Amino acid sequence: RNLLEAASTCGVRRIVAISSDTVCRERRSPYAESKAQAEELLASWASAEDRELVVLRPPMMLGRGSPHLASLERMSRIPVLPLPGSSAGRRPVWVGDVAGAVLAALELPAGALPTAPLDLPGAQRVQLGELIGAVARARGRLRPRVIGIPTQLAGPLGRLLGKGLAERLEGLGQESSADPEPAQKIL
Repeated sequence: RNLLEAASTCGVRRIVAISSDTVCRERRSPYAESKAQAEELLASWASAEDRELVVLRPPMMLGRGSPHLASLERMSRIPVLPLPGSSAGRRPVWVGDVAGAVLAALELPAGALPTAPLDLPGAQRVQLGELIGAVARARGRLRPRVIGIPTQLAGPLGRLLGKGLAERLEGLGQESSADPEPAQKIL
């Protein structure tokens, strides 16, 4: 809200916002809910005359310092990994591709702006268990033995393990259904 107030005061015409594909999930974590609320605030700001908005929704963003990559690395160290949705698909995207999308969105002519948020999935769909195995191999470790557990057990297991893990584990079990085509056409 403070940023939008400052943008209004300074005469900013266009905002390119990074949201998350997690806003599309059936069950939202507090993080996903905050992103959804931010999208609503941004849409309200953009409804004023002479204001433009582009919302980008990258999924799992990977690159130096990525919290997603750090999580994958931690999981890759566990010899036996009980994982909900181990076969759930992910389309990780490189942070450099997201940066390129931001730059392209800033340069779009006003008439070419998207009317809805744009998904920014990576080019390849990878099963979560395979992705964790690839991280282990890249770090010179043995691939963990992934044991798929029913997604409905993710919440109780996460609560047992503590500190916000219920939402994270439930999120792992959800398939990403992001569509790359609109972003590819527009950006």
